[in-house]
Amino acid sequence: MGVMIHQCHTWGRPKCAYFPYELAHSWEWMYTAQKNPPYIMQLDCETDGGSKLMQLGKFGFHFVDKNGTCDHSKVQQARERMETGEVEVRRNFPSWGRLQFKAYWYIVDYILWTPYIGPLLKPYLPLVGYILMITL
Repeated sequence: MGVMIHQCHTWGRPKCAYFPYELAHSWEWMYTAQKNPPYIMQLDCETDGGSKLMQLGKFGFHFVDKNGTCDHSKVQQARERMETGEVEVRRNFPSWGRLQFKAYWYIVDYILWTPYIGPLLKPYLPLVGYILMITL
């Protein structure tokens, strides 16, 4: 993603646009007031080395039956919990990936806030973040 964002800011050819948060959001949505649930949720930085299905299970989302098939009633329950803002997240400890993500965005916010330097560095910060996430 860092490479794509970098290209959107520095290349003239890509036609870049952003999905609205109502369409796609990251795991951070669960830690908000849980209004306007997204249709797609990205769980990168939130798996703690396990699978994304395991991480969803920690939040009470269990979609797969014991025989390995989709349990449609559990999918419907998950939709209802998201629509009513009843996703329980307080009992989960912050993952290492989430702490890295928050630290990265905290640093980026302050760099972008810096007069003169912030606007000059803006196109390159996603690429630097991508490199940092790989190396940490």
